[in-house]
Amino acid sequence: RRTYSEDIGSVSKEGFSDMQRLIAPITELITRSPDSEESIGTLIQLGIDGASFCGTRLSDLFDAIGKQLFEKNLDAPTIAHTILREKQMTYIYDLMEKETGKYPAFWRRLVGEHTPHRRNLYVKFYGEPLGFDMELTKNDDTTPSYAAGDRLFWLPWVRSAKREFQTEYYTQEHLIEWIQDQAKSHHRLSWEKMEAWFQKQGVQSAEVCDVLSGEIQEEAIRFFLVKLGVLGTRP
Repeated sequence: RRTYSEDIGSVSKEGFSDMQRLIAPITELITRSPDSEESIGTLIQLGIDGASFCGTRLSDLFDAIGKQLFEKNLDAPTIAHTILREKQMTYIYDLMEKETGKYPAFWRRLVGEHTPHRRNLYVKFYGEPLGFDMELTKNDDTTPSYAAGDRLFWLPWVRSAKREFQTEYYTQEHLIEWIQDQAKSHHRLSWEKMEAWFQKQGVQSAEVCDVLSGEIQEEAIRFFLVKLGVLGTRP
């Protein structure tokens, strides 16, 4: 409590109390978790800066903590969808850098380049034409919503981004590669989770795993993504 009055300065007492109330149950979960170290940095950031964060940034932090604490308990399809959403966000960040990277640093700071609101602005503008899940942006009232007509002036940019996304970035080859890499790493999408999913489909390990390398075969990953609705089937 002395730290509040001496060091936090402009943060309101109410905001500080709110953060104490939010952090208490999270701290308890982290200390009980065998993999707690991964969440400590995020919790420290939340404790130091959280009282001055907006709801969107807090939501991002809680999402990160939730993944670190609970993702290990989720099944393979849920984790795969999360990984692919992260890849979609990587494309948005790359698009932001491509469009604003040529401008001076002061202007980029002025428009809030590294804020979640700027990211959500891009998701709202480009995400719908690209087929993104718009759930991420629905509670961000600081960014406008776009109707189809609002994109007409910027149609060449939207078309270019859509073409690049669909033909060069979010391709079947890359989707399979991303999931296969995760399965190889045994970090998030472990072989045990993948094996459990295949067994539910009536497919045995020997049918999906390469005998020599021990890696999941490409055709098995394709089958997995088709079942998840990520890849379509040819007529």
